[in-house]
Amino acid sequence: MPGTSRSGRSVLSALILAGLAAAPAQAQKVVASGVDSVRVRGNVQAQFNTTSADGEPDSEWLLRRARLAIGASSGGWLHAFVEGDFGRGDARLTDGYVTLQFDPRLAIRAGQFKVPFDELELVSSRELPVIERDPLPRGGTGFSPNGLLDDLGYNARDIGLDWNGRFGRVRTTVGLFN
Repeated sequence: MPGTSRSGRSVLSALILAGLAAAPAQAQKVVASGVDSVRVRGNVQAQFNTTSADGEPDSEWLLRRARLAIGASSGGWLHAFVEGDFGRGDARLTDGYVTLQFDPRLAIRAGQFKVPFDELELVSSRELPVIERDPLPRGGTGFSPNGLLDDLGYNARDIGLDWNGRFGRVRTTVGLFN
């Protein structure tokens, strides 16, 4: 995993093992001191594509996303969520955060998650009618709006802290990110 420290890989490995161990518990009542609920979710997205671009295989199967997510709640106000993506031959942490929700008007979230102010990444890839955000075909070159924002560090997930609240029909969010 490029850019990931040895300790980061160890933590990710431990989270994966914990997720695999927790998967059978999804259909059972979880009994753990102080934990109200544990949720396990998986998402796999395979893709077959073809191209006539030079230097690229004529066709290929690709595992675009293979995600395992674990969420837990305690006391109705403490929530934790961890999600890893193991697609494209790489393992990476997509989300990992803790939320303290004292009241509907005050929730504080800290960790790595989607920046709430990003217009391109707010909609989950599971909900898009077309899975590609990037208009370039495989083997294509040049700039794309999403690729340019990724390269400049203005897109996707980041490490930070946000406060959000709901006041009637108005929802507010204030954040500080890396």
